[in-house]
Amino acid sequence: MAAVLLAIGSAVLGTKGLLTLGTDQFDTLEPWAGWLNLAFAGIAAAAGVGAFRGHRSAGPLSFIATLGALAGDWIPSEHPHLLAVLPLTAATVLLLLQMPASVDGAVTGPAGQGPTGGWRSAVGWAGIALQVLVGFLYLMSGLMVPAPWVAVLWLLWAALFAVAVRVRGRRPVWTPLVALLSVVLWWAALSAGEMVLGWTA
Repeated sequence: MAAVLLAIGSAVLGTKGLLTLGTDQFDTLEPWAGWLNLAFAGIAAAAGVGAFRGHRSAGPLSFIATLGALAGDWIPSEHPHLLAVLPLTAATVLLLLQMPASVDGAVTGPAGQGPTGGWRSAVGWAGIALQVLVGFLYLMSGLMVPAPWVAVLWLLWAALFAVAVRVRGRRPVWTPLVALLSVVLWWAALSAGEMVLGWTA
C-alpha cells in the first residue's frame, strides 16, 4: 500500500514539475521549481521501489519526499497544490508503522514490548512530548477553522498521537518525525482550507 501511495505522490510531483517547466509564465512562476518538483518526484519513486522491496531506506526517503512536496508548494509553481502531500504523508506513516520492533544496539524488553532504556528511549519520549506540544497548534485552530473541521483536525491529531505511541515502542528514534509530520499536515490542512474554503482568522 505504501508503494502505491508513493507512486501516486511521485506522479503528482512529476506532473507538477513538467507543467511548471512547460509554462511560459516565468514572470510569476519559478522555473527551478519545476526541477525541484521533478527531483522530489524521483525521491518519492525511489522510496516506492524501496517500500516494494522492503528496504529500510524507504521510510527516510518517503519523509524527505513529503517535506519536498510541502516545500514545493511554497514556491510559485503550477497546480496542483498540496495534492502530493497527502499520499506521501500517508505512505510515510504506514512505513513508520511497519518498522520491525528490534532496534540495533538497544536493550529489548519482554516479548511483545519495545526496546527499553538508553538514549533511544529518551528520544522516543521526547517525540511524544513534541506531539503533545503540536497538539496546541491543533487546539488553537478553532481561531481560524469552522467548528466541524476543527473536530476533524482534533481527530487527526489523536490518530497521529496513537501512531507516535506505537512508533515509540518499535523505533523510538523515529518518534519525533511523527510530530514533524503532524505539523506538516496541520499547515497543509489550514493552507488548503484558506485556498479552497476561504478560512480566515
